Amino acid sequence: MISYWHASIGHAPLADDGLPAEARVAVVGGGVHGASAALWLARAGLAPLLIERAGPAAGASGHNGGLLVSGLAEGYPAAVARFGREAARAIYALTLEGYGLMGDIVREESIDCDLRLTGNLSLALGEEGLDAARQTAALLREDGLPAELLDRRAVEGLVGAPLGAEILALNAWSGDLLPDLAGMITPVRGQALSTGPLPPMLPGGFGVSLTPTGEYGQQALDGRVIFGGFRAVAPGRDVGVREPGGSPEVQAALDEGLARIFPSLAGAPVELRWSSTMGFSPDYLPIADAVPGLPGAWFSGGFSGHGMPYAAILSRLLAEAAASGAAPAALAPFRLSRL
Repeated sequence: MISYWHASIGHAPLADDGLPAEARVAVVGGGVHGASAALWLARAGLAPLLIERAGPAAGASGHNGGLLVSGLAEGYPAAVARFGREAARAIYALTLEGYGLMGDIVREESIDCDLRLTGNLSLALGEEGLDAARQTAALLREDGLPAELLDRRAVEGLVGAPLGAEILALNAWSGDLLPDLAGMITPVRGQALSTGPLPPMLPGGFGVSLTPTGEYGQQALDGRVIFGGFRAVAPGRDVGVREPGGSPEVQAALDEGLARIFPSLAGAPVELRWSSTMGFSPDYLPIADAVPGLPGAWFSGGFSGHGMPYAAILSRLLAEAAASGAAPAALAPFRLSRL
């Protein structure tokens, strides 16, 4: 199943020239994190060797919803309860730095892409969801982190369409290569779709919890609406599923869910449907650390469907670690030993 992102740019097969006899530093994995790590290493003058089994962004990096969203994979209050307020605030601030850093990379490297740093909407369903949103926004503001609560009218004005809900403003494969991570990073399949071109209505990405596993989407610059989620309706929530390909129950739920949020999109033609495998950690926080028993080797994974804000910043920190042989202090929350 081809994703919207791959269909929009096309991918030529990579030349298989074989591996060189030696390399000072190698990066394994050609997704957004591996590519970013290779960039930081190259900027440091280390001439990295990038090894990828299938092609650039062939895994989750090229088969997701395409959202760059700051914050953690779980809600901020839940992260505070799990990690403590100081640690949660520091991690959130790090993702904000990574969010801006991704924009810097695109600009400095003159990358031709449709990156939009517009922020993200989190849509609340019902009074319970709205109460949770108020608490989240208040807690974020107390900790000096950006958050704004919008009422229904403000959100409808922002998206330019009526809403059907109450409003509020290596990864999966790590255990294959590194046995010590087999029980720490779990493969989880995610599914998404894209419609045909539609009139402009969504200025940026959005998230909404129609199910416990969460849904998300955005409208691309060519007018196509990308929408993903509904793992909760799949058998076992698609945990442990490595095989590509969608499931009828999830894809049907995506169709119904998109129409529920935006009734004007009911019956919109769907051009593409796709899936890919993500990697989840037990506490939904990425793991970035030295490889046990492999001196000089570092890894990252377990982004729990939320890898984009970490891509630029964690890969830079790992590149620093690879160059110096020591983990930067900012990697402390992501060390393997916490698990």
